[in-house]
Amino acid sequence: MLLLALACVSSLPTTHGSWVVPATETPWVASRGPGRTSPVLGGSTVCVSPFAAHPGKPPVSCADLALNGATVTSECFALPLSGAATLSVTPAARCEGPLPPADTLEFALVSPDGLSADFAFWVEEAVEKGVELGSVRATFPPDWRPAPGASIPVAAGGKLTVAARLRNAEGGAVAWGARSAGVVDAAGARVHEEDGSVALTAAAQRYRFEAGGQTWPLPATEAAEAVAGTLSMVVAHSFDPTVSSERALGARAILRDAQGRVVFGAPVVWELEGPLLAVLDPWDAGRVLVYGSCSLRGGPQEAVVRVSYGGVTVHEDLRWEEPARKLAPRDRPEGCKGDRGGVRENGGDALTALVDRLGPLVPHP
Repeated sequence: MLLLALACVSSLPTTHGSWVVPATETPWVASRGPGRTSPVLGGSTVCVSPFAAHPGKPPVSCADLALNGATVTSECFALPLSGAATLSVTPAARCEGPLPPADTLEFALVSPDGLSADFAFWVEEAVEKGVELGSVRATFPPDWRPAPGASIPVAAGGKLTVAARLRNAEGGAVAWGARSAGVVDAAGARVHEEDGSVALTAAAQRYRFEAGGQTWPLPATEAAEAVAGTLSMVVAHSFDPTVSSERALGARAILRDAQGRVVFGAPVVWELEGPLLAVLDPWDAGRVLVYGSCSLRGGPQEAVVRVSYGGVTVHEDLRWEEPARKLAPRDRPEGCKGDRGGVRENGGDALTALVDRLGPLVPHP
């Protein structure tokens, strides 16, 4: 899943940097400086696998764990409901070779009071954050996301996956354990994956978030018919004001129904002409994500991105400047056909490259 590196596996450094603690199945958790995490819902079950932080050396997983002084015998354990949650990481006596000294990681527990839940459209939110910071150029229509409390219109035959999120009163994300909390449908069936993602379909469905005996409402979904004549496109460009250069990050198709509401997940068709490489977003058929260039030369570059739906096609011309560089054909990213790029249907390397570019922009508390 695209969110994997952002929400499902987060590397949390200990207080003195001796160990790195990857936390899995804990959507939205992040480091808040050495030895401290972002807010985490009290009582959450987290899964960790610490490894030694030896610069330039392969990671070594050889540690004993204790939570608030009590020995932890499993990689997955429940955090306290409140109070302190200090994870002690100690080099295991059973292991040979040099290991770093003992260190600690503090989980920042929060209570469920005052929290709310929503579905995050994380790519668009990351782009909006980049616009705010001046590192991304993009213009979304003001109603691109459903209004609070409104249902999400999903196009038949399309694909839409969103990220379930808890938020505090300030709007910041609160991490939660995917084993101990999460999203259920109207029948009470769990519908989220371990990374917090939820696949939405073109059907009338209601959802709620449950944790520790408490419940929060989530947006419902409904089937909607996208009108081809409303098709438009938003292209996001990364921007470096120090050199006045930019390159496309990706594009989003915008379609509306007869009532003028933005419809999500419509099965649009993407084309990319020129040296740029892109990958179809596995979470949303309406997004294509640019991750590389097949050009071996610096200087001015051109490409065209097109999106089609129901016999209607819109396009945007892309122009940017590549820095001067010396590259060999072997340096081209996977998926290039000589100097020509295009749109790939899948590719883990492409998604990793995209996460590297967008990761710093993902909204956090």
